[in-house]
Amino acid sequence: MAMAPQPSYYHPLFLYDSTRPEELLEASMRGEHRHTADLPGAPFCSPLPGPPLAGLMPVSNAAPLVRQDHVGAIPEGYYVPIDTYLGSKNAAEKRLRNAKASARFRQRKRAQEQALSQEITRLQKRVRELEDKLAFYERETP
Repeated sequence: MAMAPQPSYYHPLFLYDSTRPEELLEASMRGEHRHTADLPGAPFCSPLPGPPLAGLMPVSNAAPLVRQDHVGAIPEGYYVPIDTYLGSKNAAEKRLRNAKASARFRQRKRAQEQALSQEITRLQKRVRELEDKLAFYERETP
C-alpha cells in the first residue's frame, strides 16, 4: 500500500520510545530527531489509529499528540508526526504583527514630531511679533 504524500509542513515521522520520553522531548527541543532509517530493527511502523490519513490532517485541526504530562500514553513502536511548521508559522505571524506595530509607531512619531515642529515655528513667529511690538513701544516712550 503506497503512502499518501505528506504536506510540506509535516516533518517526517519519528519513532517514539516510551522508555525515555525525557530524551525525546529534549532532543525535539534541540531540533535533533532520530529518523526511522537510522534505527536498526524498525523498518515498519505501526499504523496510527483512526482513518487512513488521520496523521495527515491540516495543522489547524490537529491536536497536540505528545504532551510532557501524557508521554506514557502512546505505546512503544508507534510513530508520532512532529509538526515543526506551526511554530514557524506562529513566529512569522508574530514578526508580521510586530512589523505592523512598528510601522504604526513610526508614523505616529513622525506626525507628532511634525506637529511639534509646526508649534515651534508658530511660537518663534509670535516671539518675533512681540519683540517688534516691544521695540516699537520702547521707541515711542521718551
